Amino acid sequence: MFRYILKRSSPFRGAGLILVTFGIVLIVKGLYYSNTHMRSYDVVQKNVSNLLLGDINIRAQTNYTSSTTIRQERHDPILPVCEIDHKALKGREQITLTSQSLISLESMFPESHVGGRFQPKGCKPKSRIAIIIPFRDREIHLKIYLSNVIPKLRRQNADFTIYVVEQAPGSHFNRGMMRNVGFVEASKIADYDCFIFNDVDSIFEDDRNIFRCGRDNSVRHLVTGVDVFDYKLKYSILVGGIIAFTPAQFRKVNGYSNFYFDWGAEDDDIYYRTERENMVIERPEKNSTIGFMSTLKHTRDPEAQYRFNILHSRTNETSHNDGVNSLKYTVKMVSHKKLFTWIYVSVDEDEVLKGLDIRIRRKIAAYRAKTKKT
Repeated sequence: MFRYILKRSSPFRGAGLILVTFGIVLIVKGLYYSNTHMRSYDVVQKNVSNLLLGDINIRAQTNYTSSTTIRQERHDPILPVCEIDHKALKGREQITLTSQSLISLESMFPESHVGGRFQPKGCKPKSRIAIIIPFRDREIHLKIYLSNVIPKLRRQNADFTIYVVEQAPGSHFNRGMMRNVGFVEASKIADYDCFIFNDVDSIFEDDRNIFRCGRDNSVRHLVTGVDVFDYKLKYSILVGGIIAFTPAQFRKVNGYSNFYFDWGAEDDDIYYRTERENMVIERPEKNSTIGFMSTLKHTRDPEAQYRFNILHSRTNETSHNDGVNSLKYTVKMVSHKKLFTWIYVSVDEDEVLKGLDIRIRRKIAAYRAKTKKT
């Protein structure tokens, strides 16, 4: 067809070129302004999670590759500083366990920006918050989380962006490592003042529990009691569920260890990291409901006993060499959805574990062989 147009007289040739150019512009524009912007790396159907497959046509994913990222700009400095209207807060609420579709949730929160950023109107927030959610095979939990947490944070007048960091199949789940990845990747998009690491099954009950970071060397754990522990902490040094670090604090402790590929101990590990750096843990008011958290029901992975071998092998020196500064992962896709930025990554478990003592690696291999048989 193009050859036919070019053989015509010059007026037709010019008109044909205009039509072709206009068509290309429409196609590119349609891709860019589609509901989901993606940065795609070697994507095939077998390695894309159900979270994304449920929303978009897989052929559109494989055909669209873009290096474009959505840069988040700061507020107009002329605006007044945002203050929390404590009269607008509702206090402790029962968690809603209804799971809605992402499309329904998007219609509930039309004020969100692509990528999952929510901004207060008419004022300049005191801080920019990135909420990092490590994720794998918990789509229902994610939807319940969004429907419960977003309204509370909106009432807090918070400027926040939600990042869902999903680990692709191929290795055992590494929650601490996904938190490290979220910190690194979110930092490429915007300059955040506070990073809040929140498990997808952990929902704070009281909107008076303000999502913010502590000051100086004070790391803020936003939990004083968990429903499954009769609204107490299982032990005093527990810092799981929801915890907040400033960028400087997180870099000082070098983030989470990358070595915990099974459930447990990564939270204890980061507690000891904060302790080694002479940092303290602060929490909301102890004798109130403000720090209460609900945990969504799910089947827990078995506790791997070897995790204590890793935990007890950590020192100041090993922590300084194992964490954010030693991350090894591959970004397979970044998708800027309406309610969150979705980061899909793969890790090579065997390669990562080479950094461990050979005796611990042998215990891990024995554990893997035993669980594989059962």
